[in-house]
Amino acid sequence: MAGRILVDRPAGGTHDIFRRYNIKVDGEQVGKIRRGGQVSVEVAPGSHYVQARIDWVGSPAREANVIDGTDVHLMVRPAGNAFQALYQMTKHGYLKLESGEGPAC
Repeated sequence: MAGRILVDRPAGGTHDIFRRYNIKVDGEQVGKIRRGGQVSVEVAPGSHYVQARIDWVGSPAREANVIDGTDVHLMVRPAGNAFQALYQMTKHGYLKLESGEGPAC
């Protein structure tokens, strides 16, 4: 039996308003997510690495431990506001990938 990794993106805010984020699991792109959307991917039980990307920047990879028949909920959002974007692209993750629950967490 398998489990799922669910990645939600909140609907609010103006940062990257018209952009989609690429969601990768174990280095492979599994979907794109827009504001207020969700990506769901079925995976084998065990440890998986999830990352959100946009262009050449993104979030640090996050480990998701999936137990047989369960869901792991994550949420992706911009790491800061538009004024901080240049700093985030050079020193810190441009996106945050955090634990979450339910649609748009």
